[in-house]
Amino acid sequence: MSGFTKPTSLKAALKLALYGPAGSGKTFTALLLAEGLARQAGRRVAVLDTEQGTAFYSQPVPRRTAHPAPFEFDVLHTRSVTEAIGASRSGELAADYASRIAGAKTAEELRQVGQQLAPQVKSHLVPADLERVRQLYGKRQAKLKTTPPQASVNTSS
Repeated sequence: MSGFTKPTSLKAALKLALYGPAGSGKTFTALLLAEGLARQAGRRVAVLDTEQGTAFYSQPVPRRTAHPAPFEFDVLHTRSVTEAIGASRSGELAADYASRIAGAKTAEELRQVGQQLAPQVKSHLVPADLERVRQLYGKRQAKLKTTPPQASVNTSS
């Protein structure tokens, strides 16, 4: 039998299955868990909705005693596994792009990041993620008082 050891911090994904009949609280429980994990990690919650049932959770429900406020989450309504995987990958890339933009310390560094990202952004991000990255770039640009690079991150065609 092995002895006690010091715990180590691991970066692990949560794998969880919730099972129950309709109305038993599976979505509500999943949103509560996701909200807590996202808050701790400083991330957003994303929901893949295959049955068009998430609208109820995005509204305030005063009679809901455990969580009367609306849940904050992004939703993708689809039954397509391919679309879900693409959207998930887009979210990961958007987070990476956002951290690179936010990490720029000078106007020149931000300009270089914009030039590096511009070719990838339009082809790899879904519209909502593209808009978030574009807005973040604009805010960072204003903060650093830069002029836009020739290959700036934008959504116009």
